Amino acid sequence: MQALVTQGLSSLVVIAMLTGCAGSDGLDGSLSMGQAQRTIETALEDIEDIYYRETKASELVDAGVGGIHKRYPAVAFSRQGEAIVVTVEGNPVYDLAIQNDKGASDKWAEQLALMLVQIAATLNGDDKPDLADLTDSFLDGTADSLDTFTGYKSPREARAERQRSDGKPGTLGIRVKPEASGLRIVQIYDADALGSGLLRRGDLVVEIDGVPTTGITEGTFHDLIRGAVGSPVVLKILRSDDEAPVTVTLQREKDDANAVAVFREGNIQRIVAVRFHERMANDLRDLLYDLKNEPQPAKGVIFDLRNNPGGLLHSVVSTADFFLSKERIFTTRGRHKDSHQNFIASSTPQAIDQPLVVLVDQDSAAGSEIVAAALQDNGRAVVVGTATFGRGTIQTALPMPNHGVFGLTWAQMHSPAGYRLDKRGVMPTVCTGGSVTAGEVVGALRSGGGVIARGIRTRDVDLEDAAAVEAFRALCPPREDGADDVALEVTKAILADPALYNRVLAAAP
Repeated sequence: MQALVTQGLSSLVVIAMLTGCAGSDGLDGSLSMGQAQRTIETALEDIEDIYYRETKASELVDAGVGGIHKRYPAVAFSRQGEAIVVTVEGNPVYDLAIQNDKGASDKWAEQLALMLVQIAATLNGDDKPDLADLTDSFLDGTADSLDTFTGYKSPREARAERQRSDGKPGTLGIRVKPEASGLRIVQIYDADALGSGLLRRGDLVVEIDGVPTTGITEGTFHDLIRGAVGSPVVLKILRSDDEAPVTVTLQREKDDANAVAVFREGNIQRIVAVRFHERMANDLRDLLYDLKNEPQPAKGVIFDLRNNPGGLLHSVVSTADFFLSKERIFTTRGRHKDSHQNFIASSTPQAIDQPLVVLVDQDSAAGSEIVAAALQDNGRAVVVGTATFGRGTIQTALPMPNHGVFGLTWAQMHSPAGYRLDKRGVMPTVCTGGSVTAGEVVGALRSGGGVIARGIRTRDVDLEDAAAVEAFRALCPPREDGADDVALEVTKAILADPALYNRVLAAAP
């Protein structure tokens, strides 16, 4: 089993390797009634057995038929006594008998498959669905009713995702959002380009190899940046502080390249990690070895996890392990017995012994939150920045009989101090959020204040109370001006003053 910790369904947090499903049902896009029945039954059983919170089958079915109505408004559903009455364009076509909420997935699925057959046979028009379409709509509705990170991928979507890495392997480590005037860079996964300032979040890409980006889609963008590893890509970029476009030449790399890089800044080493990829832990180990064996070792180390959305769980755990010895990294808890896991650092000595500060922001999520919380709670590092994203649940990717994939939340992550990471995030030791200046933060620290108390940072919050979560996160909000240099300036000031660092660190655990 391969485990993932990341943001967004496109890379599921805990994922079983999809080595294939028996038979070829649904690979051509079609689905028989039996295949639809098996798919729905499997989904309902998995939710009942694995989902991290208790559910009721009747509510899942309500949500599923709601998904069908959302996609095909001519299909309507209404509760009448002990049945759900299905109508198509106002005409009754099926009565779905209400079953038990537990242990009746097979009965529900049998009726639902018959219902879908009736809908498919009755619904007309240009957008006439088949059983595969209706099954996908049902499962979409079911998934949407659970939590933000649970989701369903249709066979077509799952196949497209598997094929994205096929063909030309080289690409650029950036994510963009199409706008009227070009492509806005919203995430950078190339540690070299990010750490050096060659690319910045918010840059507007107006040309790619001479091709204007006005009006192009994300799909076209990916087609333009794919190519042979090592081949150049020329971007023309507009920045808010530039009057004319800036030309940037990048090199296509494999998707897991350049996930970590190091930059010497005076007597401080700044390690920038943008994702916890397959190779990231090994690359970081080599970097740390080099740092430890420098002729003139750095006086302090910054571990920059800002904008880091997470990655592979084994890479996350290995990363925390480099800085800890025998301490707890994190735990997971859910309803299923296999979801109860403890991750403990090995007894191997720490890779480096210099003072360590971890930088985080509101886009540090999942794996980066695990590392930040582990180093903070165990007293190994000072954490500086803003409250992190709050992605603290684990999903498992479950292959469905129709060759779709159900990404189901099955556990919550707990920090070594015991609080749940989900929604609340990690509260930094030193806050640089809002509109505060670096001088104000450093001045407060030198005056004996400026540190968020441990009792506040490690307080568990009622995750179902949105107001309580919002109030907690408001203790250290994102930067109002979007600037990220304040946190870096504060961090350098802390590391430049050993007595100050030790005092702030002592307040952290």
